Amino acid sequence: MWGNAILTRDPLATGFALGLPRAADDDVVEPPDADHPLAGIRYGDTEPGHREARCVVGGTVGGIGLATTHLTYIGRDQRRRQAEAVRLVIERFDGPFVLTGDVNAPLGSAELAPLGRGLVDAFAAVGIGPDDPARRTCGPWPIDQVLVRDLEVDACRVATEAGDASDHWPVVVDLRRR
Repeated sequence: MWGNAILTRDPLATGFALGLPRAADDDVVEPPDADHPLAGIRYGDTEPGHREARCVVGGTVGGIGLATTHLTYIGRDQRRRQAEAVRLVIERFDGPFVLTGDVNAPLGSAELAPLGRGLVDAFAAVGIGPDDPARRTCGPWPIDQVLVRDLEVDACRVATEAGDASDHWPVVVDLRRR
C-alpha cells in the first residue's frame, strides 16, 4: 500500500485531497511514433497499474501552503494533465508555497512545464543543476522534486544515507521565509 502524506508538527489547516486526471481506455499511452514500448497502445489494453489513481494532498501550516503529489509513471500526456491539475491547486494559494512529490520525470520535461510557472526548483536554488548526479532520487533518475514560492532555500540534498526502505531516497530541504 502507498499514498501521499504530509507530516508536520503543527496542525494542517484547510486540508484537502484531490484526485488527478486518469487516462481513458481509448487514450494511447504514448503517440504511435514515440520511442516507447507502449507507443500506440491504448490504456485499456495495458496493465491496470498504468492508470492507478493519483492525487494531490495539502493544506496550510503556519501560513505556508503545502502540497505533495505522485504523478503517473507512464504516459507523458497523462502526466501533463496531472501537472496542469496540480498547477490549478497551487494557484488557489497566496503567499509562500511548497510543492513536493515524485513527478516521475525530470523537471525540464515538457509535460512538467505547468509546475515551473512561478515556482523555484529547490535543487537549482542551491546550485544543483538538472544533470547533476547529486539530484538522483530513484536509481539514475532525478524524479523527486521540491518547488517553492516566496521562500528562501538554504539547503537541498538527496538523503542517500536513508538506506533502501524505498526505491526512492528522500529529498531534504531547509527553507526560511523571505
